Amino acid sequence: MRSILHLTAAGLMSCVLAGCGGGGGNGGDSGEPGAAPEPAPAPEATTSGDGGAEAATTQAQAAGPEKWAQAGPSEVVTREGGTPVVHITGDDDMKYNVKEFTVPAETKIKLILYHVGKQPRSAMGHNVTILDTGMDPLSFASKATGEGGNLENGYLPEKLRDSVVATTKMIGGGKRTSIEFETPKAGDYPYVCTFPAHAVSGMRGTMHVVAGD
Repeated sequence: MRSILHLTAAGLMSCVLAGCGGGGGNGGDSGEPGAAPEPAPAPEATTSGDGGAEAATTQAQAAGPEKWAQAGPSEVVTREGGTPVVHITGDDDMKYNVKEFTVPAETKIKLILYHVGKQPRSAMGHNVTILDTGMDPLSFASKATGEGGNLENGYLPEKLRDSVVATTKMIGGGKRTSIEFETPKAGDYPYVCTFPAHAVSGMRGTMHVVAGD
């Protein structure tokens, strides 16, 4: 009995000297009994935007014209400081990215045209020309070519501009241009590229103007 008690007491003393018990919450396997835990990493800095919608618009615009070439009619109209912004692309296959889009009536808007192709303006120039409601874009484009349209005037002679709501410049591959204008009253307004043969190839669509915002 005296031998057992002696061994037990010796064991307890060894445990105390060795620091049994895991060190009070440091995990017990740090390799350094009593070491302070590593500090938690500082949170990443964040910035607060002026508004979720506007921040999303800025991020989307930064993505470049390739994004807009894949966008649908409901995606090409964004906001920039409260102003509606329409993003349209034209390519070397003589196609716009969208055949229609919708904007509010009697409101200042911005329209951006991106030429996502590579050919020069002289061979594959594009514009967006928005016509009065009820006009035939094919007939208008044909008349523009036959009645004095040329590369210098963007294939849009002065005599036909009374029928135009708004038009961009004619641009070549890799370029972009923009215009700002006030939309007319509610209605459907055709748009077209006036470069020869582009309207026939499908570069035409409709701007839907609706009452309200």
